[in-house]
Order: sequence, then C-alpha cells, then structure tokens
Amino acid sequence: MKPAATKHPSTRHWTASNRLLWPVLEVLRAHGHTPAQILKRADIDERLAESPDGRVPLHGLFAAWRLAIELTQDESLGVKLAAIANPSATYSWPMPLSLLEHIGVLSRNLAEAIETQSRYARLLRDGAQASVHLDGETACFRLELLPDEPPALIELMFAVMLNLARRVMRRDVTPTEVWFSHRAPRNIDLHTALFQAPIRYEAPFNALFGPARVFLEPLPTANEVFRTRVLSQADKLLLDLPNVAQFEDTVCAQIETELPNGNTNSASVAERLGVSGRTLHRRLHERGTTYQELLDRVRLRLASRLLAAGRPIADVASSVGFSQASTFHRAFKSWTGQTPTEYQQRCLNGTHASNGSSEAE
Repeated sequence: MKPAATKHPSTRHWTASNRLLWPVLEVLRAHGHTPAQILKRADIDERLAESPDGRVPLHGLFAAWRLAIELTQDESLGVKLAAIANPSATYSWPMPLSLLEHIGVLSRNLAEAIETQSRYARLLRDGAQASVHLDGETACFRLELLPDEPPALIELMFAVMLNLARRVMRRDVTPTEVWFSHRAPRNIDLHTALFQAPIRYEAPFNALFGPARVFLEPLPTANEVFRTRVLSQADKLLLDLPNVAQFEDTVCAQIETELPNGNTNSASVAERLGVSGRTLHRRLHERGTTYQELLDRVRLRLASRLLAAGRPIADVASSVGFSQASTFHRAFKSWTGQTPTEYQQRCLNGTHASNGSSEAE
C-alpha cells in the first residue's frame, strides 16, 4: 500500500533536492530494504533519486519519509539524520547546504542570514519558508511547512537550520524553547540532547525561540562584496529550477504588500505585477491553485504571526485586509479550527516559558 501523498493541488509539481532523500535510503538499506523497492513505493523515478543534482517530487519525498518511519519504527529518525549538517564537521557540507552556509557566514548577522537564506530555500526544497520575528528581547524563528509534512522531516528541517546557525555563528547556539505542532514521539531524549532546550509539542506553530541579541550580533565573517557574488551564483541556480513555485511566491509577496492598504482584489495585484487579471487567474489555474487560495494562505500566515505577537484582534483583522473583525473571526476559525482569541491565548501562554531557561550562548 502506497503512503498518502501530498493532496493540495498547488503542490503537485513541487520538488525537493534528493539530498533530503539520500539519508533515508541509507537507513532503509541498513534495515535490509533495497532503494529500488522504496523508490517504487514512493513513486520516485530512480534516475532522479540517484542523479548528482537531482530533484524528486515533494510528495514522493514525503512518502519515502513515511515509509522510513513505518519500516524502522523509529520516530526519532529526523533528529538522528541531522548529522548531514553536522556543525563541527571539518569537511564541506553537500550542496545546497554549503551554499546556504556561505550566505549565512557572509551576512551581517543571523537575522539577515535567515532572511536571505529563505529567498533561496527552493534550492533545498519547495514548500518551506523561514522568517525571524523580533519582539523586544525575544526572537522567534518560524519555519512554515505544509500541513501534511511528516513530523520526522519537520524535525530534520529544524535540526538542519539550528546546526546551520551554529555553523554560521561558530559556536554552540541553543534556543530557549522549541515548538512543534505535531504530537510528541514516545521518546524525546535525542530531541532534547540536540536542541538543548525545552520542547513544546502540539504547539500552535513550528518555531525556535531565543534572545533577540543573538540574532542581531554582528558576524566577524561578514563580507558584502563576497556575499553579493555568492547571491549572484544562488540566483543563477534558482533560475535552473522548475519555475512552478516562483509565480505563486511573487503573487503572495505582492498580496502581502497590498494587504495593509486594504487591497485584496486580484485586479490590483495583477496590475502591480504587470499582467492582466485574466492572465493572473489562468497562470494560477495552470499551477493547480487560485487567487483566493493564495490570499487565504498569506492572510493566515500574517494573522498567525500578529496574533502570536499579542496584537489586538481588531488590528490584526485590519492588517490582513478584513473590514470587520467578525468576518476575520469566521475566516480564521475555518482555517485553523480555533478562534483568533483561542489561538492568541495558546501562543501567549506558551511563548514565555523560555524566561526561566538559560539564554542562547
């Protein structure tokens, strides 16, 4: 029986670097399973899986990870495989992790590094967006992933990003708290050892918390000249990728720009992008999505961020383009199953658990 694949229509053409697949295949090979069998069950072309610069369907990557957990009965697999980004390794990391490392090392600080690396996240995989939000003395690093993401893969992504920060900062950076939206595995000893911080499961979203000063601390390796050259190389690599997500990302970015002004209609966004409304809808339809889906995606992302920061609900409603708080209330509950008040209370009740923890040093 084939594991469930990604169901959202707009993700059907999304891909990921096969570097996220190789460690899983090695684990399964060690358990007596041949890669060909696993790839067939996950609906992944063997040539794409083995190619030096290959990319595999994202739904296939998810299926392979689910198979790995099912066949090994190891819920800690994501944390164990974080060794692919060992911060103390003396050898160069595999691409595209090495490129993301260089972007980070050459940035002014960790906050800028993460913001820039997020622009190039597609080199590693589609369907992931990283961001840092500073609120007084606290920083929140969020990694927004897909709803049907395998929990072990979520943990791997966070472990890789944390190890990347440790590599960039050249010291043992530790968060003050870690949030995962999925349920806790049976044993979290390895998770606690890796993250070195309290972990909250079934949280409102996936995030790492830490002192803002760590994210703003100047990096001694910063070099704008070299950084510009590396970004130019990264831009060229992005152009070589399938462009299925780029147009959606552009539309989402423009929607986010328009929302504070109360502009939510597609005609305004299309005009800003230099295309007709008809062309905008056609191109989104070709990608299996709609303007309304992207609008809701952006609204949910921004609303979640603002609510978690403690903003008044009426202000949040206005900031994401709703003229009435009651309409926002109904929409948010349809997206999350919670009212804005319930969501905000869950966030605020858990966010400051880090106050009693040691700071990231």
